Amino acid sequence: MNRCLASIRLANAALLLLSALLKLGGLIQGPRILFVLDPILGLPNWLVYFGVAAAELGVGGYQLFGRSLTMQGISILALACNFLTYKAARTALHINEPCPCFGRISDWVPHLGGHLEAIGNVIISFMLLSSFVLFAAAVRKKVSRSNV
Repeated sequence: MNRCLASIRLANAALLLLSALLKLGGLIQGPRILFVLDPILGLPNWLVYFGVAAAELGVGGYQLFGRSLTMQGISILALACNFLTYKAARTALHINEPCPCFGRISDWVPHLGGHLEAIGNVIISFMLLSSFVLFAAAVRKKVSRSNV
């Protein structure tokens, strides 16, 4: 069970850290679109990207070095719920996809092409499921301690 939990936490950390690095890389390139307001949050795009990258780095780091399974589950669940809320708002406002002006990972890996939305959905689903696994492990650990 410990190896399974370690694998889940490592996978979450790897996905989040990679995503944060890609966002920070987009910021370094400095396209003009970074100074346009995000259509949902009303903040400059550079601030949104920087904030999301910082959150991903924080949660990814906690997945690697945090001690509390409950807090690891909460942090992943909160981030996944934020991503889902943003996607829902984007859909409700009929904003089809994020602006490609930042560059896309498909520019670097062309065969990903039209699969980015599906890949994003799979990653968010993995984050949601893994948060529940972490919660279940935390409950199991707490119950086993109380039975001793």
